[in-house]
Amino acid sequence: MSNCWYWGSSIARSIRNPAHVDRALQAGVTWQQVATATGQDEQDARRDYQVWADDRHDLHQDYPGTTSGMTDEQHAQASARAAAP
Repeated sequence: MSNCWYWGSSIARSIRNPAHVDRALQAGVTWQQVATATGQDEQDARRDYQVWADDRHDLHQDYPGTTSGMTDEQHAQASARAAAP
């Protein structure tokens, strides 16, 4: 029983990482599935993801010429995923 709890909490912590949410969304996971996996409501999950994308975009803007963060195109795609039904 404790192993189930451990793996369940491990998965939940992993999916809470916005980079993992990003990959999951790109793979076709729905926002409702993200919300369920993260223990949030859908609106909060979307907001947290958008904040993460904005921060990654700012990082890229602060350090041009590097691979850090998100490009304008990547940010636009992430923002579209955040707003998608």
